[in-house]
Amino acid sequence: MEKELVNIELKVLQMTTGEGKKFLTYKALNKNGQWIECKFRKNAGVMPEKPGILTVEKSPEKQYSVEGRNFRKYPRIWIHKIEQFEPFLNGKIIEKQSHEEEMF
Repeated sequence: MEKELVNIELKVLQMTTGEGKKFLTYKALNKNGQWIECKFRKNAGVMPEKPGILTVEKSPEKQYSVEGRNFRKYPRIWIHKIEQFEPFLNGKIIEKQSHEEEMF
């Protein structure tokens, strides 16, 4: 059975605490075009430091969950495992560079 993958657009924001410590917060774009809070489980993988496209597995085991559809005013998405992450560069996805040089 082939994996069914879901792409989630991710926005990364840098915040500062009252003591001056910096930390990152995440927002994910939902299917209605709204930005919702995004959190990662400890074992999800390497945390993204730049905005981009996050790929997670949809089936057979869902690697993400949406909390608060019925009991929270603002829903939140939890990422359980990151399959792949492609950061944006100037509004575009960074293309993977080949190590081979083209000859004229």
